[in-house]
Amino acid sequence: MNLDLPEIENFPMKKANLLSSGKVSIKEKTEKELKDDYATSVCGLVFYFAGIFFNISPTIKEIIISGYTQRISLKTGNIEDVYILSVIFNRELFGKINYQNINPILALENFEHRINITSRFEM
Repeated sequence: MNLDLPEIENFPMKKANLLSSGKVSIKEKTEKELKDDYATSVCGLVFYFAGIFFNISPTIKEIIISGYTQRISLKTGNIEDVYILSVIFNRELFGKINYQNINPILALENFEHRINITSRFEM
């Protein structure tokens, strides 16, 4: 399955914190926080869709999900689809994961995958 992922530009650029006084403080996210939110969301979406597809039929043993986004090509200057991750999910292993306690980015390591995330969460 090919999944058209959301764009990082569509993610909130601000964060809210509740102060001890009970007031809310709104600040800009750092670039790293924004990219972390994006990478976590994208990886979470891949797990979400894998779960939906495994629920279609018990005979499905493996699912391949590849996610792409639109980026400006430095070669052509045009917007092009660029694949940023691909995962092969195995039903048996997928069913053994406790999803309430995972980090979706790290959980991809349980499966054969292609993804490149820097320490600053650049995909």
